[in-house]
Amino acid sequence: NPTFKIKNISVVLHPLEIVSVSVSVLGEPIASLKAEAERVIGSIDDLLLRVD
Repeated sequence: NPTFKIKNISVVLHPLEIVSVSVSVLGEPIASLKAEAERVIGSIDDLLLRVD
């Protein structure tokens, strides 16, 4: 699972924990993972395309 630094805090993307969240409960954006798009998409692809 890819890790990212947001406001100097390490966070981990857990694709199995991705859920829909209403915009009304979100605060102001504090960071963007746009530059990490390839890693985020790769992680989700691994989850969806995993073949054992």
